[in-house]
Amino acid sequence: PKLADELQSTLEAVNGLDAFLEERRPVLASIREMFELLHDRSHQVPHALQRRWYDCIHAVPDLRDRSERWQAIFRKDLRGRFNIKIAEKAKILSAQVEECRLILEEYACKVSLNKAEFYHTKMKQLQARMGKLQEQVKKQHAHEQMMEMTLSEFPGLVATAEQITPLLELWYLAHEWIQWKDEILFGEFARIDPNVVKEKLTSCTDTMRRLEQVFASQPRPRQVLHSLSLELTEL
Repeated sequence: PKLADELQSTLEAVNGLDAFLEERRPVLASIREMFELLHDRSHQVPHALQRRWYDCIHAVPDLRDRSERWQAIFRKDLRGRFNIKIAEKAKILSAQVEECRLILEEYACKVSLNKAEFYHTKMKQLQARMGKLQEQVKKQHAHEQMMEMTLSEFPGLVATAEQITPLLELWYLAHEWIQWKDEILFGEFARIDPNVVKEKLTSCTDTMRRLEQVFASQPRPRQVLHSLSLELTEL
């Protein structure tokens, strides 16, 4: 195996060999009984079938021997080499997590409503990237457990993923509001439904109140909410 995933699959196969052979033992015993019965009755068994039977019988000790030899190679050579690869992968993932944290920190300081669509897009991209990183970290921990290594820590992974969600919601709200406001101000007056307007304003207000609590200690997102509040008042 060249990759950690391949090594994991090989280890699982080797570790599961005894259970696999035990599961097949009744099948081999049944075939043996059939051959013995045919032999007792002087029935001629086709050579090709006999050959396949002998191959199956000899495959059991051969598989055990191969398994033992592979485990010896793993202990002597592969373990150290893969430990290095897995440790290097942990460093790469840690750097990527930190990069995402810094990107989030940067966009948490943005306040321009005119760029709401751009910021919302960036937050969606960051959220997707964090989702992939979380999957990679999960696999990393599985590889470390496989090699009996200490599990790597990724500071900021969970917190960054959690903090993206309200910022994504904030910029979605801002972007949606700007689009809707333009439709109200520049659309056909006769097509405006007062009930829809009221419902929209209520929904926006409720969302803003909830986000104000979420961003209680973050002045920049609160500034965005304040700007939105002024927009609502002017409308």
